[in-house]
Amino acid sequence: MSVTIVYEEECLKYNIIPFIIENNLKTFYYRGLKEWNNEKGYVADICLMALDKYKAYLDYYRIEFFNEVVYEKNSIF
Repeated sequence: MSVTIVYEEECLKYNIIPFIIENNLKTFYYRGLKEWNNEKGYVADICLMALDKYKAYLDYYRIEFFNEVVYEKNSIF
């Protein structure tokens, strides 16, 4: 399985739970990066979708993220 790992260090720097862009989202993620200057919401939605999935893994294994915050698209992008 090939995945794109979003820079963990940068996420932690801004109190964002690190997340993984899996293959099923990779094409959309790259498209969002390409269109960043025209439409910032697209890549933000993809990242939030990946973040939700990763957060579900943390919840399943009862792993608490130390500075958990509520994410809104406009607050992190």
